[in-house]
Amino acid sequence: METYRIALGDGVVHSFEVAMYPHHQQPSCRYGVFQDGKPVASLSPDSQGFLYICQNPGNISGDVLDLICEVIELRHPHYISEYIADNQ
Repeated sequence: METYRIALGDGVVHSFEVAMYPHHQQPSCRYGVFQDGKPVASLSPDSQGFLYICQNPGNISGDVLDLICEVIELRHPHYISEYIADNQ
């Protein structure tokens, strides 16, 4: 699992752990997002390779989840592009 620290404009720093499931199959989600060891969201790439929110059991704000998606897309572009190639 990787830890992502997301700093928002209000000065609050959020810390999330992100687990990637490399053998992801639709309709399950490819990334699990955890905070303090508890699952708070799940993400998956769409047909264009952009991550979308599958589940949000932690009621994390959409703005924070969007930032997490952006960070993952920037850190792991090869995983997302592999997913698109495999599913065309």
